[in-house]
Amino acid sequence: MDIKLTIKEINEKVEQFKIEISNKVGEIPDNPKIKRLSKNAFVISSKNLSSDICLSPEYYDSLYQAKVIQKMIEKSDNLQTIYNHLEYIVEKGRTRYLPYNYMRFNDEVREFVKQLL
Repeated sequence: MDIKLTIKEINEKVEQFKIEISNKVGEIPDNPKIKRLSKNAFVISSKNLSSDICLSPEYYDSLYQAKVIQKMIEKSDNLQTIYNHLEYIVEKGRTRYLPYNYMRFNDEVREFVKQLL
């Protein structure tokens, strides 16, 4: 048994699994409550704002939220960290994505992530 070969095989499997999770997150559908004008612009009716009136555009942009999750997966060095982040998103509805910034996730994204777990 060659330990270096075994470690290499395990690391390759972890990287492959990270890619699979990231690809699955990339399937998060666009928020049906918004009308997308372009890749980076959309409008939303005031009646479709969240019940706590979140005014952050990122909150309503499911595609942007998917990219944030994918970057988190890419930067994670092990599967347990990825699982913990995803579980936190489902339970708390937010995650830290920059040193001093939190991102809140809309209910549709949280439900999609919940299905992954």
